[in-house]
Amino acid sequence: MPYRVIQWATGGVGMWSLRRIIDHPDLELAGVLVYTPEKDGVDAGALCGRPDTGIRATTSKEAILACEADVVIHTPKLPDDQDVIDLLRSGKNVISPLSYFAPEIEGPELMARIEQACLAGGASLHGAGIDPGFVCDRLPAVMTGVCAEVTQINMVEVFDCSKHPLADMMFNLLGFSKSPQDIHLDSPGGVYFSQRLFPAVLYKLGRQLGLTVERVEMGDVRFAFATKDFQIAAGKVSEGAIAGLSFTYTGYVEGRPFLTQRWVHHVGQHLGALPPGWRTAPDPEVPFEHGGTPVYEIEVEILGRPTIRNRMLMTDADDPVWPGTAYSLINSIPGVVAAAPGFLEDPVFAPWRAQG
Repeated sequence: MPYRVIQWATGGVGMWSLRRIIDHPDLELAGVLVYTPEKDGVDAGALCGRPDTGIRATTSKEAILACEADVVIHTPKLPDDQDVIDLLRSGKNVISPLSYFAPEIEGPELMARIEQACLAGGASLHGAGIDPGFVCDRLPAVMTGVCAEVTQINMVEVFDCSKHPLADMMFNLLGFSKSPQDIHLDSPGGVYFSQRLFPAVLYKLGRQLGLTVERVEMGDVRFAFATKDFQIAAGKVSEGAIAGLSFTYTGYVEGRPFLTQRWVHHVGQHLGALPPGWRTAPDPEVPFEHGGTPVYEIEVEILGRPTIRNRMLMTDADDPVWPGTAYSLINSIPGVVAAAPGFLEDPVFAPWRAQG
């Protein structure tokens, strides 16, 4: 029997997961939740470039809660905790690329409500994706499995977002083509990214290694400014506006820096629109104008015995990040459906563990 799957939201990641649900022989699309009136009532296939499915999207959360399904692929722009709790109480497992993988971030009150909803509905909640979910939490934890000692872990991820098509994500959430004074960390998106999503990566990694991460601090904020006007898939970036953003997050263990993550995203690399010295991933083997795809670069450094340095490059015919995030969610379905009710964290076999 195929797994019956609901797709919740059809934005940057949701469009790719919806396509994969439709294409996958072991999955059956049960419903689609959308947020905009123009998508309401549209066939799911038309929303993502696939043939008609007979399943029409709805803006009604009540209709989705009433729909019978094994699992919900939950990919809204920002989290609404009550939505997740309602889905779990309705008996549906939930897989999300949002911050639902670090109880420390969610806080004891919210986690208690989530756990109660899981038990009431007999369902599980799992956080998956690329980052979080893989490159800066699962991957370094696995790498430590050959270490007798770990003294520090440093991670860098670099990506050219020029081909991402969603203007709201690129310009409003990520801040491209704005000026630094227009970047507000007290906005809903700013609070979510700076206080929940990225710190949660380090809390999760620390927990997997048996470490108590006392706090996570954001620092070393840098911007790159466009050297000329240029177009990206989402729209126009003006000369002098933000074309690159870099943030560093540091997790402290026993009062000292132990885990660091540097997040570097930019646009216009292929057009020479970034200032000299800005960190970029390798250029694609085929130029963008001839169908080339951006390269997503991840570096992980484990300092210890032995010290390990790993550089991983990801490419895809469309985009290595948002489709890859979607595929991680889809690949999690069998394990999540089979799991006992509750908060489900992906297991890492035999990592290094802090002693004492």
